[in-house]
Amino acid sequence: MKNGDLKQIREWIKNVSESVKKIDEKLDNHLTTVAKDITEIKTNMKWLTRFFWLIITPAFGIILVAFYNLIIK
Repeated sequence: MKNGDLKQIREWIKNVSESVKKIDEKLDNHLTTVAKDITEIKTNMKWLTRFFWLIITPAFGIILVAFYNLIIK
């Protein structure tokens, strides 16, 4: 191999290494953001389930009372 070829190969390897490093940094930042978003969604889902049970419980009670009244009458 010629000396110029080795320089070119080393330069390519350096460029590839820098590109991989940049991609890794972007991926790490993205994964952190995704984890944060998932945590926020979990919190929002917790409130949503509480709201659901708050609405469903009295509604279910009303349905039971209605059936009970139908059976008695």
